[in-house]
Amino acid sequence: MMMVLLGLALPVWAKSTTGDSAAPTPAAENPWYAGVGVGIDQPLTNWNTGYALGFGGNLFAGYALQSAWAVQVNIDPFLYSSSGYTLLNSRFLAEAKYTFSGQGWQPYVLAGPGFVFQSLTPGTFSTVNFAAVVGIGAQFDLGGQLHLFVQAEDHFILPQAPAQMDLPITAGLWTGL
Repeated sequence: MMMVLLGLALPVWAKSTTGDSAAPTPAAENPWYAGVGVGIDQPLTNWNTGYALGFGGNLFAGYALQSAWAVQVNIDPFLYSSSGYTLLNSRFLAEAKYTFSGQGWQPYVLAGPGFVFQSLTPGTFSTVNFAAVVGIGAQFDLGGQLHLFVQAEDHFILPQAPAQMDLPITAGLWTGL
């Protein structure tokens, strides 16, 4: 029995010591990534009732850490229109993203702080407030470092009481750089 095991192990050991490998080593992916998305934004609480739906998107760049974690910065501008007025609601966010493993697609969660700039036209109203976000999404592998994503976030505008909340739903593409 010992001779059989030695006979099976010897060719494997000999091959590993020569440096010959059956599988090529994959090229290391760049940890930096960037993406863009478009979508709609549904006001939830503490909004003017005239704003039924906003339109906009997100632009982001991030850095994938060694594990399933990543950090990213987002710019999320959305426009709302009501009774001849247009509200620009631009969020600037720093987010932590955790991506679960999966074959072909991966769900993820994200959260982070930031601030929001709001400006109403025509008029002179503008304000800057603290903001926070929590969200969920899924990314689908398209080949190489290209991914399709769909996500929904709950945005909180603070320190308004109660907090002003809205629900942007976006879809787009991101890729490694």
